[in-house]
Amino acid sequence: MEEKMMCGSLENAVARLLAAFPQSLHTERVSLKEALGRITAEDFYAPIHQPPFDRSPLDGYAVRAADTILATLGTPAVLRVVGETLAGMPPARPILPGEAVRIMTGAPIPQGADCVVRQEDTDEGMDKVQVYVSHLPFQNYCHQGEDIRKGTLALPGQTRLDAAAIGVLAMLGQGEVCVLARPKVGLLTTGDELVETGQTLSAGKIYNSNQYLLSARLRELDALPQVLPCRGDDVKMIGEAVNRALEDSPFLITTGGVSVGKRDLMPEVCRFLKGELLFHGIPMKPGAPAL
Repeated sequence: MEEKMMCGSLENAVARLLAAFPQSLHTERVSLKEALGRITAEDFYAPIHQPPFDRSPLDGYAVRAADTILATLGTPAVLRVVGETLAGMPPARPILPGEAVRIMTGAPIPQGADCVVRQEDTDEGMDKVQVYVSHLPFQNYCHQGEDIRKGTLALPGQTRLDAAAIGVLAMLGQGEVCVLARPKVGLLTTGDELVETGQTLSAGKIYNSNQYLLSARLRELDALPQVLPCRGDDVKMIGEAVNRALEDSPFLITTGGVSVGKRDLMPEVCRFLKGELLFHGIPMKPGAPAL
């Protein structure tokens, strides 16, 4: 192996590969229901606040904190109940001093109220309610935008969409998302010693496990592996397979034949195809020759 073809590091090898393929991947918009595992193509900024309004985190009564000062079990604050607000229902009107509104989890907090008393801390009254606990302003109170503010970065580009990320997009009202298109990647395993899984091994043979490992890994990386039939140790046969593969896929991964032995033919295949050899070998341990 010629020293000049060695890369100084794995990072150097990756940089050479990236420089040889400057083109960017195409993008596409997909339904959020089909987006699991895809990779975002751009930064996504929140188009709305989340939550979109001040809301209650529990079932109870929306009140003014000032009306509960010094409230105890023995000397409760007594407030007039002037309405009820459910999740999805806008408040009928603002509340005034001495008033309370029955409120459910997720419901908008009416104007004038600055805290929510949980129903366990009351007598659950209908016309009048006794409050047994003193409250501070904004106690039990979810502010508009306290999870995500409108205009802030919600998901950066290059994010792999898992269940949590898809949940974020959904609560911000997105039915679709812009993702990187899945690139086609050819996969060609080589070697006279390889036998397909499910067949009986004869002396000196091994199973073609790399084909399955790399195909699965490509799918994990959101690529579309184009698996080719295994080829034996023959320069012309491998070269023709490479040419055909590159007609259908912009990228191709081969395994086998990249060391310095008699049957390590990939450097010769590269010359046969009049390709450019970027490096031959990466000085790293544990590891093995790479082309």
